[in-house]
Amino acid sequence: MKKAKLSTRRPRSTRQRRGQPSLNGGAQCNEEREEEAVEEEKDLIKQEQTASPSPPPSPGLLTIEHVNASSMPSQFADEENHPTSTSTASEQKPNNDERATASAAVHLTRSETLHLTEMLLAGADDDDMDDAISTKNSSTANVGGYKVRVEIAPLAKQIFTRYGDIVKESIFKSVEYRSSVLETVCNICQRLRSTKFPDLTCQELQSMLNVVNDLEPVKVDVGWLLCRLNEIFEAKEFKKGFPSLVESRTKTLQGIEELKKTWAETREEYEACMARCQMLQERLKKLEDGVGTAQVQMEEINASYSDTKDKLRCFYTRSLLHGIL
Repeated sequence: MKKAKLSTRRPRSTRQRRGQPSLNGGAQCNEEREEEAVEEEKDLIKQEQTASPSPPPSPGLLTIEHVNASSMPSQFADEENHPTSTSTASEQKPNNDERATASAAVHLTRSETLHLTEMLLAGADDDDMDDAISTKNSSTANVGGYKVRVEIAPLAKQIFTRYGDIVKESIFKSVEYRSSVLETVCNICQRLRSTKFPDLTCQELQSMLNVVNDLEPVKVDVGWLLCRLNEIFEAKEFKKGFPSLVESRTKTLQGIEELKKTWAETREEYEACMARCQMLQERLKKLEDGVGTAQVQMEEINASYSDTKDKLRCFYTRSLLHGIL
């Protein structure tokens, strides 16, 4: 507010110049008065600056010292709360083999091994896997050296009896990983055994195919299961086109029935025509025989006609006593 008053205040010399006429020979006097007025204004400005505290610098004019002073403590706090270490990150990051084994060990069914599968996908360590298995499976059975749930142990034994150790040649080194993969295969087989064909959805079947296709590259012997899943998938595809196939079959059968009916009618007409033709043939035969008989008679008539004509010509052209007198 004081600055505003100072800015509207005119110097004394200016008021004198505007309010009073200049004195004779007062040019020098006016300059002195103007200098005095300027000095008075400077003194007033200095007094106001010393009396009022200086305002804080604007955010856009912060000095480097202010920035460093305000950022250094927070930076240290961030470093203490969030330490960064490349070695720690590399230790926590799973390697490529663990990722491959994790993606191959996915459980698609609604089984108790879902949590274990999630740990496989996350690339968990063997110790974490052991803890998960111990908490997940309170009762397990040993099948071929692998721990599986008791309820699927008979199915695992059937698989081992017919196809051998399907996970023996796989890239998995840990028994826990192999057990998890074996349970995944058993879960799929159990689901297929307990589900009717119409109740198996295409989405669930596709999920099974995805899991089994992921197990083949990691050398798990699931070719037999993949073959059956492909057969079921093909049957599902046939089922999609089955209604149109039934409709086409019905239309074709109707067409065949109509053709058979027309054929029967035409056959009857043909047989009637054949009977008539037989009658006509017999009639033609009789007519031919009649023509032959008539021709024989005609020949006899022609012979008599010639003899009679010769005899008559003799009497018509000659004398009745010709040849005797």
